Amino acid sequence: IRENAALTGNLLTLVMNHCGSIQFVWIENNPFLREDVSNVNFGGCIVLSEVYYNGNNAFGTLASLNIGSRTNLRYLFMSKNNLSGEMPALPSNITQIGFSQNPLFSANITHVLSTYRTLNEIWLASTKTAGTIPPFPDLLPPALSSFSISNTSVNSFIPAALFGLPLRRFYISDNPLLVGQLPPTIPQTLEEIGVRRVPGIVATNLPMSLTGCVNLRLVYLSQSPGLSGTIPSTFSTLSQLRELYLDSSGFSGVLPTTLSSLNNLQVMFLCNNSFSGFLPSQWNTMGSLRELCLGDNALSGTIPGVWGTMNKLTKFDMSNTNVSGTLPPEWTSKLTRLFVDYNNLTGCPGPFYLAKSSCSALGNRWDDGCSSNFICGRIAAPVASTSCSGSTCTLICTTSTGSTQCATEGSITVSNNATLVISSSSAVVISGNLTVPTGSKIQIVLSGTLANQSTVSVQQCLSLGSQSIDVQIASNSNISALNNSVLLDWTLSCSSVGTVGITSNLDSCAAGSEATLQQSQSGTRGQLYLVFLPIDTTTRCAGTPSSAAAGDGFLLPVPAVIGISVAAAVLVIIVILAVVFGVKKIRHKVMPFRARTEAQSL
Repeated sequence: IRENAALTGNLLTLVMNHCGSIQFVWIENNPFLREDVSNVNFGGCIVLSEVYYNGNNAFGTLASLNIGSRTNLRYLFMSKNNLSGEMPALPSNITQIGFSQNPLFSANITHVLSTYRTLNEIWLASTKTAGTIPPFPDLLPPALSSFSISNTSVNSFIPAALFGLPLRRFYISDNPLLVGQLPPTIPQTLEEIGVRRVPGIVATNLPMSLTGCVNLRLVYLSQSPGLSGTIPSTFSTLSQLRELYLDSSGFSGVLPTTLSSLNNLQVMFLCNNSFSGFLPSQWNTMGSLRELCLGDNALSGTIPGVWGTMNKLTKFDMSNTNVSGTLPPEWTSKLTRLFVDYNNLTGCPGPFYLAKSSCSALGNRWDDGCSSNFICGRIAAPVASTSCSGSTCTLICTTSTGSTQCATEGSITVSNNATLVISSSSAVVISGNLTVPTGSKIQIVLSGTLANQSTVSVQQCLSLGSQSIDVQIASNSNISALNNSVLLDWTLSCSSVGTVGITSNLDSCAAGSEATLQQSQSGTRGQLYLVFLPIDTTTRCAGTPSSAAAGDGFLLPVPAVIGISVAAAVLVIIVILAVVFGVKKIRHKVMPFRARTEAQSL
């Protein structure tokens, strides 16, 4: 019975009370079961062989479990619950146990290892397990292949005898009380190793000692300063490697070009070490690589342009190194996280539309005109397109038939002196934060009506510096329908909004009103209203024909009007003189004057 969110009650108790012929029990990942297992008794389960009771939020102790005499029980897994108390006595020939992620459950690792000699898997991570690891081979289970005691209270020296076992999975992370040195020879049967945040562990021959582990898939050797060594070129033979974490330790040397043959590698974290040299262009053939972290190393050179062909790469960190050059242009549409702070990068870095505002590019030497072209926030469907020119990026929001809004994925941050243009015929929902500092600009292009919705709705926090929002009203817009509409709304509790004004393309004299902004709040939301206030056109627009009267959309200046009046009077005089003296005698005088009059009008 697995993954049933509606299941409740004392299911394991019920099953164990009627288990005469039951051999296998799988009751897993039923989060609302929440059973008290304190009274569960395996005593009558004569043929019971395997019990998987993980992830059920069960609680209580196992004092009444009564399984020590059940010689047929081989597998007992009760991880990811809320069990407490001591581990009960187990059958002498049990082979696999798992009680991980029961923070109040405890076991004595010395007793477990030296008593149950048939064990081949021990999973006790994130429990109150304590004790020491026996130092001699004859006190260890000879067939032990999986050993997990991460995040426990084991206070022990790591014996060399442990690495004489056929280990496949070895996890001792988050144990500040563990000390010792990993041996230069690691079992070649190893598939997974986890030594993270263990300051007392020393190893000077890593990862070299792992090159013989041809089935190695997962390597977590991070945040442990006692781990050191270089990555050998022969590491390329680990064709099954999926994840490689060597970050924040003491590793050094150059980055081998041969790692390009690791076609199954998906995650590689080498940041915060002492690696040096150039970035291998050959790594572009890592067709499965999704995450690459190389920041905080002594690297140099440029980011190879061919890295833009790493089609699955979505997260890249090169912060605080010495790399120069430009970023591959293909990354603008592929990456969801990008950190390139404090390098010597130049060129035009964007536009980058990145998820969850996970981007940072401070401390570089971007070219003039491009330094602001770095806008965070990945734009998701149904947004039709985004386009950028110089330091201006435009979000064009269109929706399918019947849809009243479109949304962005994550947050949007506008860099200093950049402009974000939002062109919308319906509501735009920014699912994260919107940050527009003083000096940057935001322009909202309105088309049609707003259907009583906010044009731009910031679901989380708005950081808006003192500035004017430029509102562009399309010619097909209904002014009366736009009046008193919410232009922008946001969450009050975490937002900062400066003094905000408005500029617009509205011809106030022709429309008889002017566009203004009014700020208010509704519950936990702040709002900016677009309000059209009537104006007195007889006084404000006196002597200035409206664009409709002008015919061509331009207002004639006063000097031009005066010039036309003078020209008309002179022409009358000229006509009279023409009657007396004849047109031919004065034609040469009329044409130059008319040319000067037209020049004044322009």
